[in-house]
Amino acid sequence: MHATDSTSTKNRKQLFPLEGLKQLCLNHGTLLKLKKNSVLFDERDMAKTNYIYYLVDGICSVSGISSTGKEQIFLYQKSGEIIGHVPHLLPGDAMSHPFAYRRPTILTKTNCLFYQILPEHFLECLHTNSEVSIYLNQQMAHNYSMALAHLKQMQEDSVVSSVCRVLLQVSVLSKEGLTVPKLFTYGEISRFLGVHEVTVSKIIGRLKQESLITRTPSGLFITDNAELEHIIRHPETFKYK
Repeated sequence: MHATDSTSTKNRKQLFPLEGLKQLCLNHGTLLKLKKNSVLFDERDMAKTNYIYYLVDGICSVSGISSTGKEQIFLYQKSGEIIGHVPHLLPGDAMSHPFAYRRPTILTKTNCLFYQILPEHFLECLHTNSEVSIYLNQQMAHNYSMALAHLKQMQEDSVVSSVCRVLLQVSVLSKEGLTVPKLFTYGEISRFLGVHEVTVSKIIGRLKQESLITRTPSGLFITDNAELEHIIRHPETFKYK
């Protein structure tokens, strides 16, 4: 699914998929702007009381830190998503279990615009507004599915298929057409896939040579998404070394 990138930030301030979500944000939320690389949640502060966020504009990552100190990206969250709710929906002792995985870090990957909401207001809305509750369940099911697919992709896909798949997954419709935002540098893609940045560079470089993607002011413009889909299914046909 591709998002249209033509709506201005000013208009997005009032962009809500549901009336109940709109009322929650406008009545109980505080509009908040955060710069790129701001930390919303830190895995080291899992016991800290945190806010819930509705992401109006921008992209965030859900990630962890490896034993070598490198960022491992599990999932990206985009405009229209609710962020930071999971710990408040878990059983009370879930995060205190001695073998529980540490809470992921949530980082702003671009400049972002949020509504910041206290957990008690958010939970009350879930209990009293079934539409908001269903919307959240749909989001959680989608993110769960995407996280599992990402794990399967890392374990089973060839690196060529993985890179091409990510380019299509993160692309948006810009003025030029189907475009990978500038956020997704070789380093960003390598951290998401868990492969070396040089490998990502070589694959994308070859895609450019084949004129399947070109660089534009907005990012990487995909000139032939059908051919990228073909490469995903038949990676052995694409030689980049």
